Amino acid sequence: MHGGDEIGAIVLDLGTSYTKAGYAGEDTPKSVFPTDVGVLFQTGNETTVGERVKAIGEEVDVDQSSKKPSKKITYLVGSNAVSHRRDYMEIKNPMEGGLYKDFDMIEGIWSHTLSDQLRVEGNTTPILLGEPSFNTQAIREKTTEILFEKFSTPALFLSKNSVLSAFASGKSTALVMDSGGGVTCVNTVVDGYALQKSLIKSPLAGDYLTQYYLHWLEQKKVEIRPHYLISSKKEIRPGEFEVELKDLSKVHTTNSFKQFSILQLVRDIKESGGRLSETPFDEAANTNIPNYSYELPDGNMIDLGTERYKISETLFNTSSLNNPNNSDPFLSQFRANSREDFMGYTQMIINSISRSDADIRRDLFNNIILTGGNTLISGFPERLHKELTEKAPQMYKLKILATNTPVERKFSVFIGGSILGSLGTFHQMWMSKAEYEEHGSSIVQKKCP
Repeated sequence: MHGGDEIGAIVLDLGTSYTKAGYAGEDTPKSVFPTDVGVLFQTGNETTVGERVKAIGEEVDVDQSSKKPSKKITYLVGSNAVSHRRDYMEIKNPMEGGLYKDFDMIEGIWSHTLSDQLRVEGNTTPILLGEPSFNTQAIREKTTEILFEKFSTPALFLSKNSVLSAFASGKSTALVMDSGGGVTCVNTVVDGYALQKSLIKSPLAGDYLTQYYLHWLEQKKVEIRPHYLISSKKEIRPGEFEVELKDLSKVHTTNSFKQFSILQLVRDIKESGGRLSETPFDEAANTNIPNYSYELPDGNMIDLGTERYKISETLFNTSSLNNPNNSDPFLSQFRANSREDFMGYTQMIINSISRSDADIRRDLFNNIILTGGNTLISGFPERLHKELTEKAPQMYKLKILATNTPVERKFSVFIGGSILGSLGTFHQMWMSKAEYEEHGSSIVQKKCP
């Protein structure tokens, strides 16, 4: 039995963009690295790429048009692994819509985390794993099976991300808006349990904004040269650089690696320059906004003006996204791919609370928690507070809990798991290896509601 202060549990949080891991009882994760994975397929002496594996719940196993026989698949995990250019290396993300899709890659991430980052043996350390509030039964059971069978963890617990974020803020009842890379999820937590009937999720999140920024840069004919392309850079005149590029004409750099490298750079542009106005942004009325200058790796400067407000605005005002005749090709394509109408963030919160019981709505409006890297856009809490004040019922007191410390907002799921996993009484909630062997993977539905 693993219990009390002897648990020493590992806390894992696999997000769409970043994986966070560390020990229960610690303030911050010991390891943070991209969830994206480098993939190499080896057939004899030839390296091939492009195989698609079956996702949980899918009927089609492999895309026959891209299927290639492979004797060996190598997964390269970690910041250094995915940022270093290798011939034929594809960059893939094991998640889709915030859910695990490729469990081979997920296993690679778990193995890298436990063995290389934390240097622990899986069969000696209990694991507390954060999971999306909208996780499926099939994925939960598959996760349980792999961690017990292949990693031989002695005990396991799965906890909803919204619940852990609430615990990180010291709340057992709250509304949690978690906006990360791939998904924005709004969910109410009541007495430590996530209410499924109140859950609302949307693809309007950090990756959406990054792609929108990339589209804008392409429209402006801005050439983005990632660091791996640059051999040397020398300033010949103030603000003007002579750049020598590496000769990569005889190597095999995949398109996915090129795109990954570009998006990493564009993400930094977005995070450093993106803004939200406190009131709905009107481009025509805000022509005098000062430019924000950003230096690219090749020394060239780009200026962001109204775009850094206009792009972020679509998170709250989705009218342009929902217009099928929109002239912006990016928004039109995003809407077509998503096949849904979008709610702005303010409306998502109001709708989520309205799905909850009337007697707890006062507590929910008074405990709105913001978490996830996408909520760190400058002006985000102020804009949300102003719109909720105007649209929420006047009978309720409104309070938004948004810590000013970026680390806490980015890592709230881990922090909540660290708090929960370090409680002396928490050992009573674990699924033990013995329970798994007796009841099978379905035990997760009972032990981890």
